[in-house]
Amino acid sequence: MIISMAVSVSAVDYLDRNGWKVTASSIYNDDAVPENVLDGSNDSIWHSYYDNMGVPIDAPIYQLTFTFPKAQKLSGISYTPKQYDENGRVLSYNVYASASDKGKAQLIFSGKFVNSTETQEASFGFNIEAKTIVFEITDSVWKHGSMSEFNVLKSVSKLQTKTLEDFASAKTTEIGALKTKKDEAGSTGNNNNNNNNTKKDDNKKTDSNVSAEYIG
Repeated sequence: MIISMAVSVSAVDYLDRNGWKVTASSIYNDDAVPENVLDGSNDSIWHSYYDNMGVPIDAPIYQLTFTFPKAQKLSGISYTPKQYDENGRVLSYNVYASASDKGKAQLIFSGKFVNSTETQEASFGFNIEAKTIVFEITDSVWKHGSMSEFNVLKSVSKLQTKTLEDFASAKTTEIGALKTKKDEAGSTGNNNNNNNNTKKDDNKKTDSNVSAEYIG
């Protein structure tokens, strides 16, 4: 069953991003690599591939795959859009989770973000343990894909904990299998010393009035 809900997220610490690996199904160039969404800076971005006329060669769906050093218990996601223009800002998305770094990941959450510069958070409404999550962009501004920062919310004690078995009948995606016209473009690893950014920056605006859906 899919339940639509408006998300209201309280201040929650983010998971430490040390040792995370990230890949992307599409990338524009070496200045727009997926590692940029883990570097703690709103000035750098990941961006999908487009031609010299600015036309997106790869259109949604885009996927960014985040793999943790070990399984982590989490309760939601945080996304900071590209700041200097709206191109590629996420409008709708899916989140998949897996206990492994390969094979299939199961759909656990779907939601929508607004077109703004503000950091937006989405609580799943439950805790779940995963080693890999796939953030899948299903709609975006001008059909490009872009992102400034991505974080994952720690588990919350007052929320119930679900397991991947609870989503056994949900849609799945093959980890790392989505390849687009800029094939093999994703890169891996987060070698930046940026992990002081594991808590919400009080100087950043956060828009928690976003619509979302969770599968339960």
